[in-house]
Amino acid sequence: MVDKENVCKACEHTHDLKGCASKHVGEARKFLAEGDSDGADLSLSNFEKHLKSE
Repeated sequence: MVDKENVCKACEHTHDLKGCASKHVGEARKFLAEGDSDGADLSLSNFEKHLKSE
């Protein structure tokens, strides 16, 4: 299960959309491989928030 306290709150790739996408999608794939759909959803939700703020 994902530790919601340690999920990205301020992405280090704030000004690099490609880096941000790579980070969050990579995390989501890792969570899916572990069977953690909640973690994957949270990671992708964080990416969506970054897209909306651009």
